[in-house]
Amino acid sequence: MDCSNPKRSAAAVPRLPEDAVLDILERLPVRSIHRFSCVSQRWCDLIADPVHRKRFPQTLEGFFCSDAENYFCGEFISLPGITAPLLDPSLSFLTKLPRNKNIKLLHSCNGLLFEHGNGKLGYIVCNPATEQWMAVPSAGWPSPNDCAPTYIVFDPAISLHFHLFNFRQNDYLGVIEARTFSSEARVWINCTSKQGQWQEGGGWKQWLKGRATFMGNTFVNGMLHFIVFHRGMEKYQIAGVGWEGKTCRVISWPDKHGSSALFLGQSQGHLYCMSGYQEGSGFYQSGISIWVLQDYDTEEWVLKHNVSFLKLFGQYKCRMHVDYNVVAIHPDCNWVFLVQHCNRKLIAYDMDSKKVHALRTFRHPYGLCTPYIPYYSELSALPNKH
Repeated sequence: MDCSNPKRSAAAVPRLPEDAVLDILERLPVRSIHRFSCVSQRWCDLIADPVHRKRFPQTLEGFFCSDAENYFCGEFISLPGITAPLLDPSLSFLTKLPRNKNIKLLHSCNGLLFEHGNGKLGYIVCNPATEQWMAVPSAGWPSPNDCAPTYIVFDPAISLHFHLFNFRQNDYLGVIEARTFSSEARVWINCTSKQGQWQEGGGWKQWLKGRATFMGNTFVNGMLHFIVFHRGMEKYQIAGVGWEGKTCRVISWPDKHGSSALFLGQSQGHLYCMSGYQEGSGFYQSGISIWVLQDYDTEEWVLKHNVSFLKLFGQYKCRMHVDYNVVAIHPDCNWVFLVQHCNRKLIAYDMDSKKVHALRTFRHPYGLCTPYIPYYSELSALPNKH
């Protein structure tokens, strides 16, 4: 995706031993790996070799597909210019995963998180690259509740254990409760009972009392970040939660004009958010504003890009969730991925070239996508294999 005009002239490349080339490449960041695949046919073959690929830093390879309700479809969409991932997209190695319409793909973070029975029966955490998996019990809420989103956090640079975050809201304006699960302790912890932890840095106290709704999430700077709409103050904020809910940070939303929040993600080491801008009155939006948190400590937001729906979809006005969804931002380059529901297409928008690329037409109406970045090291935290 970085090499629009590759020059594959081996004559200009020093004939280094293969092992030396691989030792050099595995120390480079992802963007450099992709650029150097254009140096020569020999280097391209070394980088694309399935045996060697596991040694290099990984980036977004594509998307696992789900239908409108996020039920897992067993399909995978590879990005253009990326070699097909080293996995079975149906995840057939999950021999104990019930194959029925109750299976949902919830989240990805160096692995995938599934739930079955709306979380009442529990969860499955798996690593498609190594075919390892682990069953996790339900969060143990005393009464059924569908409004309890669950997320996985796994950063091997911080810990070789994963954590699950489960947030429960009794109703649209009800009290927010939180529980976390660690693959090390293997138990759910009720963080709401330790509200002092959740109030560090401000913000959690008022949210735990209700009048707030959660949406969107991303992991950056060692914290899981959410978009929070505080209904009492009628404004968006971003909440950052550390491991096991022990720290919290509140970041102001960059768009001060009341535009709707669409997406939160990370790219190239920075926190990104997207909001829908509006021309005139009404419920429809005219386009998307893309903001980057240039300085995390000082909360310096910069408007990086605006793009109209006329440019993206050929329509003047659109509604989030009805006409489209933002599904991802590329972690290593300026690409944004969206689903256009009316024609069931996954598209990519390049902020640098301002070009729109149609990637795939879904088999299922209102298809949803979960981004996938492989992690090739085996983990003792995931005891089951094949």
